[in-house]
Amino acid sequence: MPPQKTLVIYSGPTSMNRHEDKNGIYHDNMVYFLENGISCNDDNIPMRGDDDGDNNDVIVKYVFVLTKEVADYYTSPNGPITKIRDKCKAAATQQQHQG
Repeated sequence: MPPQKTLVIYSGPTSMNRHEDKNGIYHDNMVYFLENGISCNDDNIPMRGDDDGDNNDVIVKYVFVLTKEVADYYTSPNGPITKIRDKCKAAATQQQHQG
């Protein structure tokens, strides 16, 4: 059975000003989600012969809805999204070299 597909759309903070509206909470929640809610294996398609028979494979893709100001921060060279992206790229590279 082909893997199931899931699209997660995450609406983040609208400003970098933590004291404006509820942006402080939204920033905290987004950082928590990035650190705990994303697996580097979310978009790995199981290889033929790798099927463990549970037929519960899921491919997950993420879309973040952010203002330009917030997106610039989160995707900056040291930003939280960049860090998770780099971590997952490193894990994929290591997995390719092992497999």
